[in-house]
Amino acid sequence: MNPTQETPPTQARQALPLDVETMHRTVRLALQYGRTLPPHQEVEALTEDLRGHLEEVLAAMAPMLARGDRGTREWSQARTLHDHARYQLDAHPGPGLQSAAAHMTALALTVHNLTAMF
Repeated sequence: MNPTQETPPTQARQALPLDVETMHRTVRLALQYGRTLPPHQEVEALTEDLRGHLEEVLAAMAPMLARGDRGTREWSQARTLHDHARYQLDAHPGPGLQSAAAHMTALALTVHNLTAMF
């Protein structure tokens, strides 16, 4: 590869300094409840952590998406996941514990899907 060529998305992803293991640990904690509602304080704390993880991954993805080959399936999948994550970050949990837990679960699954790329 000469210096004028762009870094392929797969190589760009490998270079990202993300703590994916911590992100996976947070996802496991958020998904451990299944249908049982977790304590409200835990939902709030995990939701905050998951939102931080998503922000971190989205920031790391931005350069990759900007220089990636828009014609590839890989780029399209990454862009779709990026847009879905942005949608989840813009969503609000709702007024009650059940809707807050559902929002936390949606964030956890989004983090899981994004980190599967790395």
